[in-house]
Amino acid sequence: MSSWILKLISTVALLLLAFRLMAGGADQPLVTTTEANNLLSIRKYINDENPSVVLVGSSLLFRISESYFSSLKVDNLALAGESSITGLAIIEDRPTSPRLVIIETNLIVRPVDKLLVAASRGRATFGRPIRILAQKYEDLIHTPPDKDRAKRDQDQMLSMPAADAVNQTQLARSIAASFADYPSAVVEANLTEMTRMISTLKKRGTRIALLDVPMSPQLESEPLFAKARQRVRLAFRDQNWLEPNVEMSELRWTDGAHFDTRSAIIFARAIEASAKILLTSSGQ
Repeated sequence: MSSWILKLISTVALLLLAFRLMAGGADQPLVTTTEANNLLSIRKYINDENPSVVLVGSSLLFRISESYFSSLKVDNLALAGESSITGLAIIEDRPTSPRLVIIETNLIVRPVDKLLVAASRGRATFGRPIRILAQKYEDLIHTPPDKDRAKRDQDQMLSMPAADAVNQTQLARSIAASFADYPSAVVEANLTEMTRMISTLKKRGTRIALLDVPMSPQLESEPLFAKARQRVRLAFRDQNWLEPNVEMSELRWTDGAHFDTRSAIIFARAIEASAKILLTSSGQ
């Protein structure tokens, strides 16, 4: 084999490896850590030059796949292990604002993760032309699932009866026990900062809707979560609240807080229906 052919093969191999790494490398199909998952969500959002509807929140919304939405273009910027305030900070930091931001209000006990905000800036500015080529390469070798087929699969899952998770009550109590005390100082600081961010985004023309994600009855009745819900409702009483129309008896949770797949699909479709009404009524 001639030397120029060997050089060509080596160059192509290096380019493919570079594209693979720039596109996310092993964290694309095999994301295994919370940090990697969060960085992937952030990268997908900042690569969207024309965001329409964006979800921000904690792991409660993180598990709602963007593929569950069929008639709206949705970016899910909910971050596992974080609060909505970090997603809002990333949106505020970007030059392009979405049409609608939906803010989960269940868990706002964590402050802004400055490292994730800084990471969003770095990924937005580093090697953009190469990142575009890398994303095209990833799309080529990992073709997104067909939307029609995905909807059929989801419809089939929805046709099945709801199934209860094992030891749901015990798991729910464990989650509640992990928040032994109501972190009032952090919550109040977050509410103040979220109010400021909401005002900023509204001035840019972004619609804001707040969302209370249903949790299991075992957790809903815990004093910690009841108190948090009451405080948030009071703080944002003048804001738009999204009220997804769901049959609570159809919802199930894997641990009392996080939806199982079937319930996530149900709730995503209810969010989509409510968001479409809000966008239509706002004239956008």
